[in-house]
Amino acid sequence: MRRSILEISVGVILFIASNILAFNYNYSKFYSLLLLGIFLILKGSFFIRNKKEFLNLKNFIKVYFAFLILGLIADLIFGLWITKLWDYPGYNLFNYLILYFFIYPFGGFVMVYSFSLLESVFIRKPRENNVAYKHSLMTALIVAAVGFLGFFISVFFVEIFKGFFIYSFFTLFGWGITNYIILKIKKNNLLEHIFVKSLKYLILILVAAYVQGIFHELPNLFAKEWVYQNWPFNEVTLLGIPVTVLLFGWLALVFVPYAVFEFIMLLNKVKNIKNLKHLIKEAT
Repeated sequence: MRRSILEISVGVILFIASNILAFNYNYSKFYSLLLLGIFLILKGSFFIRNKKEFLNLKNFIKVYFAFLILGLIADLIFGLWITKLWDYPGYNLFNYLILYFFIYPFGGFVMVYSFSLLESVFIRKPRENNVAYKHSLMTALIVAAVGFLGFFISVFFVEIFKGFFIYSFFTLFGWGITNYIILKIKKNNLLEHIFVKSLKYLILILVAAYVQGIFHELPNLFAKEWVYQNWPFNEVTLLGIPVTVLLFGWLALVFVPYAVFEFIMLLNKVKNIKNLKHLIKEAT
């Protein structure tokens, strides 16, 4: 308990300091401090609320490397290279190392911890439900199919905001196929929970997405550590934040990291490829 209180205290100090650096001094490297502060606040709060750590060290390391790989794919390959949807104007090689080895992994943890903390406070996880399971399985498959088709169309036929559509549909495909695999092996995941307790879960997801979005994006309006470009309606803003980024981008930043987290937790059951094939066959 004392350690959690210390984590929260340090987190609050880092959160305040990072906002002062961003708002008052336009410091363009504020984000690492902000992210660490929010992470410590959430981690300590989760332990105090649930009397246990959200992840043990072994699982934390597994999820860390998954988020590291996700960051390289989502940011370096798709965000910067293929679609050029954002840029980091003041970054050097050292800053990029921090970005991929700290910011992206801990950004994923912040979103997962944020939603999971809200869930532990406001909702009791529903039991497995056959009707919801069938609906969620079909939804995952439809989303994957739409994402794949949309990605193909975007690559070959779309000209306006091509990068945005490529990125968006690839994200839909990845999220859909990941959830489909999870559901074929293990029922009762987040997508199924949404079908069982739709309103409660959707409210929590929206709260987690938009509260975090505002916390992260507002100071960046002054610091400009990252700059969005080539987004549709980029000039339309809410609290100064591009509305497409806030309403859709941050929503994806709840769904995608949580799906990756669920997939890594699922792999704890899998000892080897043969075991994975057996679990899929058994579930089918």
